[in-house]
Amino acid sequence: MAPVPQSLGGQVDNILKILEDNGTIDIPNDRWVAFPVDPAQATGQEDAVFHWQGLTTIFNAVIAAAQQIDSSLEHTFDFIVNGIHETREKGKSEQKQVGTGDVVTQNAGGKPPKNERYLVYDLANPHQFKLGDAEKDENDDFAKLVYDMEQILALDPCRRFTFGTTIENCITRLWFLSHATLLRTKPFDLMKDHHVVPNLPEQLTLISPSSWLS
Repeated sequence: MAPVPQSLGGQVDNILKILEDNGTIDIPNDRWVAFPVDPAQATGQEDAVFHWQGLTTIFNAVIAAAQQIDSSLEHTFDFIVNGIHETREKGKSEQKQVGTGDVVTQNAGGKPPKNERYLVYDLANPHQFKLGDAEKDENDDFAKLVYDMEQILALDPCRRFTFGTTIENCITRLWFLSHATLLRTKPFDLMKDHHVVPNLPEQLTLISPSSWLS
């Protein structure tokens, strides 16, 4: 991925302090406040559990904290849960399945109501999540995510690679797909690995196009 903006280098502790002070994270108890319990213990479908009270809240709070440190940083992408994406070629819409999310360019949406529409070209990082973390959950997320990433590469001739994210309960992985290579990171814990989580919104959202070339 593109590196964290230079002004945020070494600022993870300061960002976490801002998030702790504003009630986004409870560090002593290893808990993002938006998740009072782990997803596996929550009730409801994946999109409800991971929506506003979950990932969207954390995503937006991290961006706001980073901009407190450097107000010149531009927020260029948004996180949308269960949106509807379209393709220019076929002019048809496809409703994402329950338990999905996308990081999309800001001009594609903004606030994430369920009926938000955006083009496959605008997808930067598709997500798949499951409440459980059994092997079948991991395999299902993997299959669906790779399909989404392949669609992005197939429908956008200018795209040489794309990223994706899977979350099973708290087990989180980042994926990379090019036309020749599929890679994934080691898993990290969405709740406990505080120093890792803020990097993802920062690297996906607060970068300029030239950052990918550095």
